[in-house]
Amino acid sequence: MRAHKFSLVDGDGNGRATLLMTATGPALNLMDTEGRKRCVCQVTDRGPSLVFFNKAGKKCTEFSQDDDEWGLYFNDDEGRACGKMSMTTDGLVWYLGNSRQVFEEFTVKDNVPTISLSDKLGDARTVMTVADDGTPSLSLLDGAGTHRVTLANPTEGPFVSLSDTVGKTRGAFTVSEDGNPGLVLTDATGKGCSTMMVDGDGNPGLHLTDSHGKQRCQLSVTGDGAGLLLNDKAATRRATLFVDKDDMPGLFLSDAAGTIRGGFGVAADGPLIGLSNADGKTIWRAP
Repeated sequence: MRAHKFSLVDGDGNGRATLLMTATGPALNLMDTEGRKRCVCQVTDRGPSLVFFNKAGKKCTEFSQDDDEWGLYFNDDEGRACGKMSMTTDGLVWYLGNSRQVFEEFTVKDNVPTISLSDKLGDARTVMTVADDGTPSLSLLDGAGTHRVTLANPTEGPFVSLSDTVGKTRGAFTVSEDGNPGLVLTDATGKGCSTMMVDGDGNPGLHLTDSHGKQRCQLSVTGDGAGLLLNDKAATRRATLFVDKDDMPGLFLSDAAGTIRGGFGVAADGPLIGLSNADGKTIWRAP
């Protein structure tokens, strides 16, 4: 038997199903009791598709194959796109949005899952992903698409980084693998910075670096006391101000080679002062 169209009717004579050959391929239409088309199954040269309609005749759900892409599409009551899940050669994609922009997107590409949240203009503002090495990260973007805040947890320890409008990291809070916290602030070149940390023994410290990456100042508190170190532009220690474990304050001044040439302190029995030569040997002291 050859025909271009078959129709099935219910007991009341209402058409409920139609099988026909269209210009693009065979199609099966299913209708409700009021004759409204609610489902269409069709095969074209691009692939098969299954479409569901609401009572207003608007497309609400579609499952189809288009060349190399399998997709599941969702529309609102007016037939406008609001969701999609597809599988392509690049991976899995899932998004929620409308006909103009995507608000939420989930992708798996090269075995790397990514979730993206967008603003009302369709620009991604939040991206969450898990890298190949298992490192999870969360990034917050500005309206220009620049990553401004990043939260990540690599094997060497978690961190939060803050970036400027061109994407350069200007501040970071870290916790090392050993559990030691640190705070780093940098200039636009990424060199000049200040670093505040707590070491494994619980000793706090502050390091200041110039625009050439040379450490110029170090402030620390340890079990042996507190100290302030000042370096020249070659990162050579030139001045040391301290209070030792016996609560004795002191000051050491060094030459360009880092050799202490002068010292001043106050002991329990009075002040001390000393001068040294380039070899570090005492040449004068009092008392």
